[in-house]
Amino acid sequence: MASSDPTAAGVADRSSNASHAAWFALLWLAWVALLAGAMALGNSLLGARGGHAALDATAARMGSSVVLVMAGWLAFAFWGRSRAGRFVLAAALGMTL
Repeated sequence: MASSDPTAAGVADRSSNASHAAWFALLWLAWVALLAGAMALGNSLLGARGGHAALDATAARMGSSVVLVMAGWLAFAFWGRSRAGRFVLAAALGMTL
């Protein structure tokens, strides 16, 4: 009987949207941390180990790019079958390439 209840369906949709928002919030926080860390490492290691070419800073910048790719494909997994599916797919592909 719960499946025919429109109120239950609305609650399920809201909890699903909250779950999606939580995943994206975690990904964006990881992205900001990696990107800010890369800038801090690059600036602090400028004279000591080659600046922006330092391995630690490069790894953090690459990690931030990987997080963006994950966010793109996660968006496609969540909304690929919606009306925004083509746009989300194009964004995910663009972030991957």
